[in-house]
Amino acid sequence: MSTSQEFKGLGWKLTPQMAKEICQSYINGSNASQLARKYRFSTVWICKILAKAGIPRRKRTDYVRSVLTKENLQRLYWTDRKSITDIEKISGIKRETINKYLNLYEIPKRTLSEAALNKIETDPEYREYLLSKQRHRPEIHETALNEELVELRKQGFRCIPIGQMSYPKPDIIAIKDGKIFAVEVELSGIDYSKYQGVIDFDDIIWIRRKEGKRWLRK
Repeated sequence: MSTSQEFKGLGWKLTPQMAKEICQSYINGSNASQLARKYRFSTVWICKILAKAGIPRRKRTDYVRSVLTKENLQRLYWTDRKSITDIEKISGIKRETINKYLNLYEIPKRTLSEAALNKIETDPEYREYLLSKQRHRPEIHETALNEELVELRKQGFRCIPIGQMSYPKPDIIAIKDGKIFAVEVELSGIDYSKYQGVIDFDDIIWIRRKEGKRWLRK
C-alpha cells in the first residue's frame, strides 16, 4: 500500500499511522462515510485505502442491519433522547432509512411538539441560539407568571419557565403543534418592538396583567 500518495485538493497526506487507523476503525465497525467525514477524504478514497490494505468491503445492508437493531434504535431514540438527525450523524445512515426501521420495529415517534421540546432540553447550543437575540427584561411578579403557566398548560401548551433554565429572556417558552412561542407576561405597558426582526420563534404571545385583569394578544 502506498502511504506517501498525496490527496490533492484536501491538503492531507496519507501517513502509515493514518492508514492504519482508518483500516482498524473500519474493522471495528465504522463505515466509509463516517471515516470520510472524520479524516476529510472522499468516500471513494476511503474505499481505495481499504482495497489497497486488502480489507473486504461490508455490504451496506449488513452494516445498516447491525446498527439499526430494535434495541439500538430504542436506546438511541428514547433512552438517550437522540433525534433522527443525531442518529444519522452518529451512524452515517440516511434519515429515510432510520425512519423506515423505526416504523418496521413499531417504535413510536415523538410528536412535533415533543420533538421541539426535546431539542430545547437536550441541545444547549440550540437553546442558546434560540434565546440569544432576546433582550434582558425586568422581573415580573412570580405569582402572575405561575398563574399564566397553569393557564397555558390547560390550553395544551408544553411550557418551559425560563427561570428554570437560567436564561432571563422571554418569560416562558411554550410549545404546541410543533410551533415554538415566546410568551411575555407584563404588569404594565408592552414593548412590541422587543421582538422586531426576530425569527427564532414561530409567534409571540403577549399577556398583560393589571389589577386582576388579563389581556392576551398573539
